[in-house]
Amino acid sequence: MTIITAVKKGNEIAIACDTQSIGGNWNVKYTAEYQTNRSKLLPYGDSYLGLSGKVAEHQIFEDKLSQTATVPLASRQEIFRWLLAQQKQLKDHYYLKTDAGNDKNQVTESAWISALIANPYGIFGISAYRQVLEYSKFWAIGSGENFALGAMEILYKQDLSATEIAKIGALTATKFNPGCAPPIIVKTIQPAKKARRRKSAAKKKK
Repeated sequence: MTIITAVKKGNEIAIACDTQSIGGNWNVKYTAEYQTNRSKLLPYGDSYLGLSGKVAEHQIFEDKLSQTATVPLASRQEIFRWLLAQQKQLKDHYYLKTDAGNDKNQVTESAWISALIANPYGIFGISAYRQVLEYSKFWAIGSGENFALGAMEILYKQDLSATEIAKIGALTATKFNPGCAPPIIVKTIQPAKKARRRKSAAKKKK
């Protein structure tokens, strides 16, 4: 399992992850000491994607992103359209199952992805059915996410940077949930200026 946290505060945007994986029918854990590919943050252009889920899903998206031309994921709608564009290849080339199985209310194909995106334009969350949310302050997904969210709610009001809050939030989850463990990896991004963001959006409309 995984804990991913992302924070937007002041002149920083930060995203953090733990470094533990679980396998062997959930009875074997692989800590950072025994893994070389311990980071769960995938670089893509000027974005970082923090994926929560099975190791197989992470490897699929790691390979897919490495072969995909980068585009700016500057808004909810841009991210949604980008996810739509990936779906056919995920099915055809990676044999991704699109039926969630026991979800009787499923109305669209599943992409089997739960992730946080951090980039100069903000922090965004995406789910299996390509729902995209934008967060104004912070968010967390994965093992112990409730612990991380509670900690970051308190920390956000204090004189701490986005990097510090994201790291402590993830560490808090590792204290109380066995599905994640330190050390914590953090990536920090400088927000785009509003004028630059408007310019990027205008180019997309042309």
